[in-house]
Amino acid sequence: MHAHPPTGSTPQPTHEPMFDLSTRFPHQFPQQCNRLLGVVDDMQRAGLGWTSGYWAAALIAATQDERTLIELTSANRQSRWCWRAPGTLSGCFYEPWSSCMAPAALDRMVTRQLSSFAVGAQLLSARNQTLKTEAVQFLYGRPLAWVRDMGDCIRRRDGLASGGFVNVFVRDSEEKRREANSRRTKMGLPASHAPYVQLFEWLTNTSGAIEPSPAVAFLQTSSSSALTQIVGQRSAAHWSYSNNTRSDHDDWGGWQAAAPDLTTAVAAVNLYIGSHASHFVGLHSSSWTGLQASLMRGKLALPLLGLCCGCKQGDQWNSVRGLGRVNINLIAYGPASAEHVAPPRINGCTSAVWVDQQQRAMKSSLGAG
Repeated sequence: MHAHPPTGSTPQPTHEPMFDLSTRFPHQFPQQCNRLLGVVDDMQRAGLGWTSGYWAAALIAATQDERTLIELTSANRQSRWCWRAPGTLSGCFYEPWSSCMAPAALDRMVTRQLSSFAVGAQLLSARNQTLKTEAVQFLYGRPLAWVRDMGDCIRRRDGLASGGFVNVFVRDSEEKRREANSRRTKMGLPASHAPYVQLFEWLTNTSGAIEPSPAVAFLQTSSSSALTQIVGQRSAAHWSYSNNTRSDHDDWGGWQAAAPDLTTAVAAVNLYIGSHASHFVGLHSSSWTGLQASLMRGKLALPLLGLCCGCKQGDQWNSVRGLGRVNINLIAYGPASAEHVAPPRINGCTSAVWVDQQQRAMKSSLGAG
């Protein structure tokens, strides 16, 4: 996979954006660029999913103040995501977030650090998930044409028809496992990658949530060992995945000193491919899961079920907002109502099904496999 378009080419707008939300955020395309909010991404080592919530909060704050959000480069002009011109997510991988350019004189601009939107991001996630989703779709749901071309090439190669495959995201690294088992979070990760495969098999079984049943999965993971173990398991599934370097350490978003363009390109292409999936399986504690769910097309990204696979119990596990004391570390999204679907029995896991997608209510846990 390449980190940028062919040499000498210029990324062009697709003219067919996945999400056309320009009217939702009209201040991003003003007649005069005289009220600007310039924001610098200072969140070193924060992943793309976690960062997206902060950018969503910044966009909404700018809109409420009738300002135009502008993504600024850092002092050394090397962002965490792109070192080539223009050095920002908007322009490197996504269509411009605004018709305005950062002015040479800053008298028309209020400047802030992205980390200053922490409270706004928390409140947005807690109180207005719909608005957050729309902001994320505007920012990350309009990839440049070359990103879409790469994704469509993989989809054609592996038969990933829109709405005809399951997107499986496996987040695993030494850094993530330390975080998951720290005294601060104690969230826990599945002891193995087997539950991801079994959950995919349940979703693609005729007695599960998908009908007719696709037998293809698109695997998103930056972990080399996870890719080897999952693809090597005996399964009827056809596993599709992007061909790029992987590691068992976090090496994106500021973790490494090398140019980040390739790892960000991989992320952008994977997000685009995942947006075409009918269902999505991911790690509940990873912010990538929320980002990918927000970018699934239409109103597909509703929670179907949650699994607790070796996760911490009782007060050691964070309750899911609005669901009471529910232990989850894997979650599945999709378009189908799960009211009449029995939860899967997966070895070493308990499971629960959402029965009211509007209220996000869940049945009680129905035992371990």
